[in-house]
Amino acid sequence: MIYLIDDSTTDAMLVEDGLSRHGMKVVHFGTAQAFLKQAEFPENGKHLVIVDLVMPDMDGIELLQAIAGMNPEGTSVIVASSFGQEHLDAAAKLADGWGLNIVETMSKPIDIEKLARLAEGCSG
Repeated sequence: MIYLIDDSTTDAMLVEDGLSRHGMKVVHFGTAQAFLKQAEFPENGKHLVIVDLVMPDMDGIELLQAIAGMNPEGTSVIVASSFGQEHLDAAAKLADGWGLNIVETMSKPIDIEKLARLAEGCSG
């Protein structure tokens, strides 16, 4: 399962369309709250969560901490943002400290081919 949490419908459409060309299905949530209410992490599954750092209802750092609290075993995380690499690195370091498996940080616009390669190994 691939979850995308991003308030930008344009960025979300690019990711969804790009990964669908690689035969992957993306479940998009426009808010962090919607993701936290609806996302499921079945046991023995491989999941990929792509988190935008800047969202109106909850910032990406808070969302990463909430995801860590869900104990999503078998879940890999990609942190994305249009801000600089130092913001991405700081978020990844925090999330790693909370026990999340951060596989990549990506600046927006997201490189779809690179994302597809990462997603192939991270989702089931």
